[in-house]
Amino acid sequence: MSYSKEVIPVIENVMPLAAYIKHECLDLKKNTISPLKLQKSLYFLFAYWGGFIRKSKQIQQTVPAKCNNNEESSYYSDYSEYLYYSKIEAWMYDPCTSYCL
Repeated sequence: MSYSKEVIPVIENVMPLAAYIKHECLDLKKNTISPLKLQKSLYFLFAYWGGFIRKSKQIQQTVPAKCNNNEESSYYSDYSEYLYYSKIEAWMYDPCTSYCL
């Protein structure tokens, strides 16, 4: 899938993120996460990330991002507001990303 420079998501596919959330819930709570809670978690992560990046852009690159090894330092404001690129729909009881469709 091709994106414009501004819309390149941080995570290309939402499935590994969903799998990570399911794995962590199983490890921490020793219980599986319901599909409803998983969808809400994905939605809130998406919204929180977008708000964090938007706020970083408003304060004009004063929040440095953690760098790996010898890479140049970057700022969170350089990232896209999209955590992942997946259609989010408003369903009756919860938001739903397109991976569940």
